[in-house]
Amino acid sequence: MRYDFPVDRLIAGFKHQKKLHYGAVLSKLWLGRCADQLGPLPDALIPVPIHWRRRLQRGFNQSIVLANDLGNALNIPVYHAVKHPRATHSQQGLNAAARRKNLHHAFAFLPSADVKNKHLAVIDDVVTTTATANTMAAILARNGAARVDIWCLARTP
Repeated sequence: MRYDFPVDRLIAGFKHQKKLHYGAVLSKLWLGRCADQLGPLPDALIPVPIHWRRRLQRGFNQSIVLANDLGNALNIPVYHAVKHPRATHSQQGLNAAARRKNLHHAFAFLPSADVKNKHLAVIDDVVTTTATANTMAAILARNGAARVDIWCLARTP
């Protein structure tokens, strides 16, 4: 769906200019566009984690903000099932092969997370090459998730 205003500028402002109130707007836009197309709702939402240094630099994790907004609106719990223990370069500007290499061992499953036999939705702001989405889905599937969907605000062409 195309909007009459630049959604990419909302996303950039939210993610890179600390305009947290844009997150609520983006969540509402996403729900307005996608809520009737979701099918069976997942058992939990899993935000894509960021490394603690990036979170300190940015001041927040945009995926957690989105997951909390969507979880509250849809009455779905948010699980923190994956951590990002290894600092990596930003994925922006990298090609698909470099993105996959950059994510090698970047994420780790948190054994305390109860994902066995659950339908989960990974929450991310933007999907570009699917490297992050595929990595997250693989980790969750390896640890027993029955189904993993990817929910994002935008998909780059």
